[in-house]
Amino acid sequence: MFLASDWDSALGHAAFALDKVRRQYGPDSIAGLAHGMSSSHVEHFVRSLGSPNIADPSYAECRGARDLAWTLTYGHEFFSPESSDMGNAKLIVLLGYHLGENMHNTQVQDLTDALRRGAKLVVADPRLSTVASKADWYLPLRPGTDIALLLSWIHILIRDGTYDRDYVTRHAIGFEQLRDAVSANTPEWAAALTEVPVALIEETGRAMAQAKPAVCVHPGRRSAWYGDDVQRSRTVAILNALLGSYGREGGFYVPAAAKVPKFPVPDYPAPSRSSVDGAGSVYPFASKKLMWSLIHATAEQRPYPIKAWVVSGCNPMQSIPNTATTQKAIAQLDFIMVVDILPSEIAGWADLVLPECTYLERYDDLHAPNFRDPYVALRQPVVPPLYESRPNYDIFRELGVRMGLSAYYPWPNWEAYLDTRLRSVGSSLPEMKQAGFKRMGDKPKPIE
Repeated sequence: MFLASDWDSALGHAAFALDKVRRQYGPDSIAGLAHGMSSSHVEHFVRSLGSPNIADPSYAECRGARDLAWTLTYGHEFFSPESSDMGNAKLIVLLGYHLGENMHNTQVQDLTDALRRGAKLVVADPRLSTVASKADWYLPLRPGTDIALLLSWIHILIRDGTYDRDYVTRHAIGFEQLRDAVSANTPEWAAALTEVPVALIEETGRAMAQAKPAVCVHPGRRSAWYGDDVQRSRTVAILNALLGSYGREGGFYVPAAAKVPKFPVPDYPAPSRSSVDGAGSVYPFASKKLMWSLIHATAEQRPYPIKAWVVSGCNPMQSIPNTATTQKAIAQLDFIMVVDILPSEIAGWADLVLPECTYLERYDDLHAPNFRDPYVALRQPVVPPLYESRPNYDIFRELGVRMGLSAYYPWPNWEAYLDTRLRSVGSSLPEMKQAGFKRMGDKPKPIE
């Protein structure tokens, strides 16, 4: 590990080591592994170099299967924060989604508001979780049998003719194929696989039909479980379509995002080679990069060498399965730089650790997510950075300038960057400092 006494020598060493890899192996041999609000700075830096290799653990390891299934069914991903309208639901169904024990706060608030208002709750989970203890119906199914339960619910809706016929006729295709495909997926068939009693499967299926369309069968998060995860999430999406809940109050609202132009910089250099993780090629439906596959490619040094990692806001030693492969990958690297707040396990393997300040001590980039009402929000510092820690955007701007990337960092400081983007939509940094957030654009209309 390189020990630096000041930021100038630390960033100088990082620029030298990364430039050596760039010259010897090419810019695409530098990979970014990043997560959280600061990940945009890592992505901008890596793509400015001309590398396509930037990955986030939350895609393949958390919500990628779910979002792909939603895209294949409805044409867009499920987004984060999720577009569920649990607060207005009459019935909520959770499958292994432990709300109250994990994120996000808005989801927990919507769930508790709905239950307080009298909404019913179905929880299917091998474990009696906190939220399962609040359920009107608890289904302790065997692990790995979620699809069987979901198919039996679909079977019940079609068998009894209690699906939303008008909605399906106007908005869906392939109903006849679905009807034929689930004809044998009876509650009796599912009960033998799931160990959930037939009567309980029937009762919960009828409850969904009675409450439609204000039913939210939530696809959850952390959807990488069994290897059939996309199909599991597609089954959830199809069940919601039969209930007519997508785009309806109490089901799932149609999300929208405020349109804030990016800061004007040159186009990124076109990579000379495809990303090593296989997203879009080996895995043609993957819309984002796959961190586990990037790590595996680094370990094998195929299809071409990855020789440097820039890691920020994540800890692949803990978050990625098969630690031995991650260790093998690290052994192939010439340089690994970690930007972090805490001394994580991955920091212990780094050649250089740069201390980032916490979210209370920095700005983040503008936040304009897909949500119920389009808005722009700004997280801003409340205290100066402690000791010698720095914001991620300052670290990567100075590193980029040292590596000849000044054209991609034309702003003199981060406040100028934020103000430029905000003024492009009729706001300003002074206004946003006062307000914190601003609604921009119209709320999408529900589906008829």
